[in-house]
Amino acid sequence: MRADGVKVIDVQLHKPSGSRFRLLSDEPEGSGGRGRAPDAATLVSAGIAFCFMTQFGRYAAITRKRLDRYRIIQDTHFSVGGASGGTGRAGAADPVETHVYLETREDADFARTFVDMGEQTCFLHALCRTDLKTKLRLAPVVAA
Repeated sequence: MRADGVKVIDVQLHKPSGSRFRLLSDEPEGSGGRGRAPDAATLVSAGIAFCFMTQFGRYAAITRKRLDRYRIIQDTHFSVGGASGGTGRAGAADPVETHVYLETREDADFARTFVDMGEQTCFLHALCRTDLKTKLRLAPVVAA
């Protein structure tokens, strides 16, 4: 947390070694923040979209097929969790709706395969379609 209340998020993939990203996050005004950076739900939505789109590029490279342009429009809807929203209920999310637009010289069957493979190999889309129940265990830290 910075002195001005903006959250700093450092993301790095260690195994295998990968890219590093620094993100800033702040909740909107009226939700505990001042709206100076994207809120947490926006960053989650962007992560899902980037993961999905990365799979298109990877699949095109692996299969050596032409994919000239691709873009998506994605709708995500998240409720405020019980602690943050004072509802006493766990947060919820609607299914992710993703609309894919491809420009390729390949045939329609292969374009459909692009979309299917992107959905099958995007681990964040897999997470979104999995019914999860969060469990937390707290344990005291023992000094060594």
